[in-house]
Amino acid sequence: MTELINQNGSFEIEIIELINPSPLKNGPINIPKWVKHVRAAMEGMLTPHFGTGIIDEFFSRLIQKLLDASEELESSHRDKIQLFVVLKRK
Repeated sequence: MTELINQNGSFEIEIIELINPSPLKNGPINIPKWVKHVRAAMEGMLTPHFGTGIIDEFFSRLIQKLLDASEELESSHRDKIQLFVVLKRK
């Protein structure tokens, strides 16, 4: 990643590090709570296109689908790595 940024020449690396977000989370994922956060962020964009009734149904179904797949979600959430990069334009 560093090599690609340096080859580009437009940016200078301020910070680059690998982080594991999992230690910040305690216990299982609260799926209904997580979906409420997603809905709060996305509802304003989706409602004008699809209407309130469809949005209500969509998020209700999303909660159920995620609850059905909760074991897979939990196992795939652990021991993840994120690349955190802060760039400054030259």
